[in-house]
Amino acid sequence: MCSWVNWRNVLRAVRARKTTLLRKERIAFLNDFLRGLPREERTIFLLRYFYAFPQKEIAKRMCVPANRVKYVLQKTRKGLRETMMKEGVQ
Repeated sequence: MCSWVNWRNVLRAVRARKTTLLRKERIAFLNDFLRGLPREERTIFLLRYFYAFPQKEIAKRMCVPANRVKYVLQKTRKGLRETMMKEGVQ
């Protein structure tokens, strides 16, 4: 006896699994990248992009000039972009 397979559901499940694996790989990649940063740069990056603090608030909390926060964010984004391109992460 042949069972009917809903291929649309099978494809949806395969895509979902692939998406989950890609998400886990990206998270692992980002964690590795962040571990390689100096503590100050990592903290500034996390406060801005994970906790959505404004740059001025980050500067105030970390007792650094606002220009330093802006510079660190630019430098870190550039480093992340270059590392992603080098490693082939999309």
